[in-house]
Amino acid sequence: MLWFSYDYDQYVPDTENKLIAWTKWQWSNVGIRGFRMDAVKHFLISFTSDVLNSMHGSGYDPGLVVGEFYDGNPWNLKYWIDQVNAGLNSSTKASYTPPFDFSLRWTLKAACDDFGTDARNIFNSSMVDAAGVSPFNAVTFVGNHDFRDPGQYIQMTLSSRMPISLQIIRLESLPFIILIIILS
Repeated sequence: MLWFSYDYDQYVPDTENKLIAWTKWQWSNVGIRGFRMDAVKHFLISFTSDVLNSMHGSGYDPGLVVGEFYDGNPWNLKYWIDQVNAGLNSSTKASYTPPFDFSLRWTLKAACDDFGTDARNIFNSSMVDAAGVSPFNAVTFVGNHDFRDPGQYIQMTLSSRMPISLQIIRLESLPFIILIIILS
């Protein structure tokens, strides 16, 4: 999947145009068909809409676009989805842009780490249940390279395996599964 970095200044129209052209080049020449937009809360929401509108206008519709909006509040995540969708042309909306459900991730982590958590309430903090987000606009998330200190390996402890199990069985969202293969 292709990613975007917040190290670019998307406020400059020329930069936005070059990033869109580069995205289309990746589609045409490399065969990229899915997008993971990194740290989307650090750039204009309209940039995400502009990229998707331009891609769709050129006949490029990725199967999955996901935004990494790192926030545990399901209402902030819903706001981002609503704003991106508001900027999409009606014909582009088929290329939805769900963010990772970090609110559910934090609740699952707490359930694994904190004794006495009532498991019946785990999903109540998710974007779907707490903020009323469509299940097709929420991507489950457990962890990635951002959840470790520099130089540390990604560790699969009990508290990281348990949320994976719960998120895989959750039917009301899009599963996001990362396979990590360690070669020695």
